[in-house]
Amino acid sequence: MLVVYWRSGEEKGYSDLLPSYWFETDGVSPFLRHDVQGPKDWRSQARCSLNVRGNEAYLDYAGEHARYNERTGFDLGTLKLIFTDPSRKCIREVQWRELKDGAEFETRDVECYERSMPVEELGAFSPLNLEDGRKRIEQMVTLRQGQPAFRYALMNAYERRCAITGCTIEEVLEAAHISPYLGDHTNDVTNGLLLRADIHTLFDRGLIKVDRNYRISASDHIRRDYSLPKTITLPRDPKLYPNQEALDLKLREI
Repeated sequence: MLVVYWRSGEEKGYSDLLPSYWFETDGVSPFLRHDVQGPKDWRSQARCSLNVRGNEAYLDYAGEHARYNERTGFDLGTLKLIFTDPSRKCIREVQWRELKDGAEFETRDVECYERSMPVEELGAFSPLNLEDGRKRIEQMVTLRQGQPAFRYALMNAYERRCAITGCTIEEVLEAAHISPYLGDHTNDVTNGLLLRADIHTLFDRGLIKVDRNYRISASDHIRRDYSLPKTITLPRDPKLYPNQEALDLKLREI
């Protein structure tokens, strides 16, 4: 993961968390989203299009993404990443261009680095730290499973079964958002699916898709390896069915 930490201006204290694989090859990706982390563990998501070429990458937060980003409080414009070389492993400079006539790219005061896990969560190995390690793992599992009330509601709606595999092992069932979490109002049962942990990951990455008719699509090898059914298992109550517009939007982003 590439982290762009803003050290001054209105964005001071915020970090853009950008998946490293985005920059592995040249090309254009019109619908992407990434996490933005702020003070006091605040986190949200921004949407953008991406154009990668040579030593540079352009993330455009306007255009088709303007309405969403404005609604979630993000500035509209283009972020330009200048890498040290074509391998695009290390960012040399970050520039920003506002969405207004005549605006030009300006170098911003940021710190860029790559991480796989926050350093504070790693620490030096010691058998005496194993108990703290177990606690951190439990916290991470709880976070991944989703906010307790949201997960509880989905567990009830889907009768404690994964909507795709039918798995009933509660410890691995997670609350998956269809549209990304943006506050309590997005923790609605109709904006979620109860999924087994590995299926949740594939769903988030767009490798397993669900359309507005609740049909499941995936590549042949994923469908074969996971023995995927043709449709998801729906709640008994039609009022709790997944929101069709949210499913449409997720498919367009993928």
